[in-house]
Amino acid sequence: MANRKVVSFDFAIKYLLRQKDNFEILEGFLTALLDEPIEVLDIIENETELLKENRLDLMIRDSKDRRMIVEIQHGSEANYLERMVFETSKILVDNLDKGKYYFDMVKVISINISYFNLGEGDGYVYKGGPKFNDMNETNTEKARLKYPTEKLPEYYIIRTNKFKNVVKTALDEWIYMFKNNEIREEADTKGISLAKEKLDILKMDENQKREYDKFINNHRVSNSVLASATAEGEEQGRKKGLKQGKEKGAKEKAIEIAINLLDILDDETIALKTKLPLKEIQKLRKE
Repeated sequence: MANRKVVSFDFAIKYLLRQKDNFEILEGFLTALLDEPIEVLDIIENETELLKENRLDLMIRDSKDRRMIVEIQHGSEANYLERMVFETSKILVDNLDKGKYYFDMVKVISINISYFNLGEGDGYVYKGGPKFNDMNETNTEKARLKYPTEKLPEYYIIRTNKFKNVVKTALDEWIYMFKNNEIREEADTKGISLAKEKLDILKMDENQKREYDKFINNHRVSNSVLASATAEGEEQGRKKGLKQGKEKGAKEKAIEIAINLLDILDDETIALKTKLPLKEIQKLRKE
C-alpha cells in the first residue's frame, strides 16, 4: 500500500497540534525521542504570531512525574543556533516567578528540527547540554565533572537532510515524516496512527487545502527570494572589494526582499527572515 501523505510539520505546529485532541501525536514523538513515556499537559502560548509559526512550547510530565517545558522549534537557517540558545534562556527566565529561588527552576528541553546543513558531521540526531571537563586531565572520561543535571537544559538537533530514509526505530518513523511529509503505511509506533488520520492532506476540506497551499507557496516564495538575494548581496560586496561595500549591498538587497514580502508575510516574520529591524519593516509598509 502507498504511504500516507501528510501536511508539513511546520504547518501542523501552527494550525493543528495546538488542539488538545491532537496531543497524542506530540506525546508519540516525544516518547520516541526521550525514550520514556511522556504526557503533554498543556500548550504554553507564545506572545506573537511569528513565534506561533516557528515554535511550539509544551508543559509535559515524564515517567518520574516531573514537570518540564519542551520547546519544539522548526526554523529557517538564519541565526539558528543563536536563536536556539536565546529562546531556551528566555523560557527559563520567563517561567521563574519573581521571589522564587533558582532551585524552583523548571527544566527546559529544546528540540530543533532543521532542513539544511547545520554544522559538520554525518549524524541526523544529536543531543547536547552543559558539560564541564578538567582542563588538566587528558582522559576524557576522568575529566568529566559529575553533577546533577535534572534542572539543566537539554538540546536536541534533528537534521532531516542527513536522514537516509532507513527506518530502524520509533524515532526514525517521525523523522521520516518530518523529512518527506508522509508516513509509511506500515508505521505503528505510538501516536503515528493518529498523525495519519489528523494530518492527512486528502482528508482536508477545500478551505483547508487552499490555506495549506497558500502556506506552502508563501514559504517557497520567501525562501527563494532570500536565497537569491543573499547570494546577490554577497556578490555586490565582493565586486566592490570592500567590507562596507558588501554590507551595503546586503542591506540594499535585504530592503528589496522586505518590499517583495510585504504582501505575503507579517512584519515580524519579514524582520526575522531579512534581519532588518522591525521598525524599518513597519516604515517600509507605510511608504
